[in-house]
Amino acid sequence: MSMVGMETEARREDAALERLVNQAGPPGRTVSYGPEADQCVELFDALTDAGAAARDGWLVVVHGGFFRPTIDRVHTRAQARALALSGYSVVLAEYRREPGHPEKSLDDLVALDAALPQLLTDHTAARAADHTAARADRQPLDAGAAPRVAGWVGHSAGGALVLWRALTADLPPVRAVALAPLSNLTEALRRGLGDGAVRTWLGGAPASPTSAEAAAPEHIDPAALAAHAGPERLADILIVHGIDDASVPADLVEGTAMAGAVRLFPAAHHVDLIDPQSRWWPTMLASIDAHLRG
Repeated sequence: MSMVGMETEARREDAALERLVNQAGPPGRTVSYGPEADQCVELFDALTDAGAAARDGWLVVVHGGFFRPTIDRVHTRAQARALALSGYSVVLAEYRREPGHPEKSLDDLVALDAALPQLLTDHTAARAADHTAARADRQPLDAGAAPRVAGWVGHSAGGALVLWRALTADLPPVRAVALAPLSNLTEALRRGLGDGAVRTWLGGAPASPTSAEAAAPEHIDPAALAAHAGPERLADILIVHGIDDASVPADLVEGTAMAGAVRLFPAAHHVDLIDPQSRWWPTMLASIDAHLRG
């Protein structure tokens, strides 16, 4: 893509992101999974009365924003609500994003993972109790089987985190869909993506020059983890990327062990993949469905 084309797409991405923030709407039911302010989730129950059949399991959605402390989950509420309208129950995750402390983001994913069974069980029981209290005949609503997580979906920086979650060998296997992810943190570091935001998150000064030898820690970088992953772990991931992405170029994944897990959307930019108003939304949703069923 030409420099002029990149600038045009960047403006489109910024406009779409601003609209998503402005149209975020009210939060879902907010529950903490740790003592810090950013250790919380918003829960969106599947809205099966909207015409979609309920899908089996919860989706954990991890927002992007280049790990910046100033960009939180708000811009992803429209995505979470649209997934609920399609029949998914959604856990919209917040996590700590502290410059120089990438381990805090990773620790939060692990803590959330451990907390999810009880968190979702409590939520399901509370929802059943609320339903019973609202019924005139007071007949209890069956809470059903214990809730399960169907998969993790992350965008941009959140895409890097869900890839990390799926590819880390000492964590239980999960299905993961990474939308326009920072799939190769070492390459993102060398290119200075996000105006140096990746470097800042990892602990460097954003304006410092980056050498060709710069590398992200192997235990954090999805590309390094994928290089040592077995075929079963690699089969658990799907990467969806827009060819016209001006923020995280689609070629970032090239040369990695994840290159065979990529689905490219022509003419889609960075924010199209989380925007329910994008023409790519139905195709993106179908990609998630197919991967989670796979």
